[in-house]
Amino acid sequence: MPDHGAPTEILTGKPRELSARQAAEAAELNEKARLQRQAEWAAVMGSEAGTRIYDLICDLLQARIEKILQEDPESKAYLAMLQRLGEASQTGRKAMKKLAERYFPTA
Repeated sequence: MPDHGAPTEILTGKPRELSARQAAEAAELNEKARLQRQAEWAAVMGSEAGTRIYDLICDLLQARIEKILQEDPESKAYLAMLQRLGEASQTGRKAMKKLAERYFPTA
């Protein structure tokens, strides 16, 4: 049986080994770029301006959450249940803080 050569990618015609290596290199470049962006944002968030932006976004998110809680029938039902259980009225603020902590754990 004759040897057909190295396995190739059907779509590109390039050797599979080359494609795998290129994909790994591209993934590494993407990871480095992601880490660079993350470092840049960390510097921004540590500044006074970054803190102000963060607080502004938190306030906007809190307002949006509270609006949704008041307008959505299912949310209204949950709020009513919490109020009957004696929960404090700062539900929107608590939800916003939980979301902020999830996405900005150092904030």
